[in-house]
Amino acid sequence: MQNLIYYNNFKRIIKRSYEINNYWKKYRENRQLTKFEKESIDSFIISLKSPVKKVLDLGCGTGLPYDDYLVKNGCYLTGIDFSKKHISMAKKNIPNAKFIYDDFLSYKFSNKFTGILLFYSFFHIHRSNHNYLLKKIYNLLLDNGIVLMNVRSEDSGDIKYKDNFCGKPMCWSHFNFEKFHSMAISCGFSIKVLGDEKDYGSDESHIWIIMKKCLK
Repeated sequence: MQNLIYYNNFKRIIKRSYEINNYWKKYRENRQLTKFEKESIDSFIISLKSPVKKVLDLGCGTGLPYDDYLVKNGCYLTGIDFSKKHISMAKKNIPNAKFIYDDFLSYKFSNKFTGILLFYSFFHIHRSNHNYLLKKIYNLLLDNGIVLMNVRSEDSGDIKYKDNFCGKPMCWSHFNFEKFHSMAISCGFSIKVLGDEKDYGSDESHIWIIMKKCLK
């Protein structure tokens, strides 16, 4: 992992914001899956060929609505998030899943998974560590494992900073989609683009993709 000190400063802003901002109220309270989200997650579940669907959610937040839907559709779910508040909420929201309070970039997992999720979390890792994270995800997957995630299309520059995201400062960091695509391919994934959520009624632009672990 590169630039650990720099990453920790970036991470501190994000972690503090999620502990005290009103993200839950704005984005997750009473939130139902959109048609596009449901179709994307259903495609992910169908792609998990193993009869035992062990799924890891990196940056799981409160567990709603995505993890709840996965558990109700037969997945054995483990979620991890570095927000203590969100993990506490997730444990109450979905008591029959496993939730870990930690930083998924540095956490050492003891198991491998048939599927991995990253919803609105990849760009909260500084982009200097994106290649490292993609390799980690590859190694956490069982053979032919599947990833469902969303990414941005544009380049943020080194850091994109806002004074007011749900009432508190927030940071993001990401390359454009072409650069991300190239990194993912070089790490051993094939990629299928499902669509941009903005084209399906969302106010924001996030490209949803399914990636498959290709055997090297």
